Amino acid sequence: MPRIFSDPPPTLSNTRTATPTRYGLTMVEVLAATLLAALLMSAVLGVLKAVTGHQKTFTRGLQESWHSPVCALLEWDLNNSKTVLQNADGFELRGFAGRDLVSGMTLHCRTSIEYAVKKVRDESCLIRTETHLDAPNLDSVRSELVLSRVEQIVLGDSSRTPKGVKAADPEDGTPLPEQVTVAVISSDTHAEVFRHVFPLR
Repeated sequence: MPRIFSDPPPTLSNTRTATPTRYGLTMVEVLAATLLAALLMSAVLGVLKAVTGHQKTFTRGLQESWHSPVCALLEWDLNNSKTVLQNADGFELRGFAGRDLVSGMTLHCRTSIEYAVKKVRDESCLIRTETHLDAPNLDSVRSELVLSRVEQIVLGDSSRTPKGVKAADPEDGTPLPEQVTVAVISSDTHAEVFRHVFPLR
């Protein structure tokens, strides 16, 4: 007589072992991702450092490119002048720094050299005006742009000579000391962008 099983016979589907589902990353994958991120950050920082270095070099080069001509111009004017008149916009030098306005040849005539900050097309600029006092006409005056974006130019006495000495003619100003300092302040940053000491004697 056949036996009757109360439970159905086992089938193939019931005998399979279920594979657990994976979630997240393994430790090796996490370490690999961390290492890759560190390498990328190192590369980016290296590029930023190089760009910053080139920018600083470029900016320093731009400054040096106009520092030399301005120094040479001031040095000539100061060494060939006798007195200085301070004013609200800058200063005026009196002496014999005159040069031919066309050829640039040295004249050594009585000359007024004024460095003043003036508005040019809504921008503060440092203007140099050369006037030959022995020939008061339109052909004896020349104005030229020295620097733009200038807030102030300051001429100070950096020597140890006693102050309060006056010239024989008050209109000519006070005698220049043995050593002066010229500083230029930018209108953008309100900080000094130029400072130079000029020995005159």
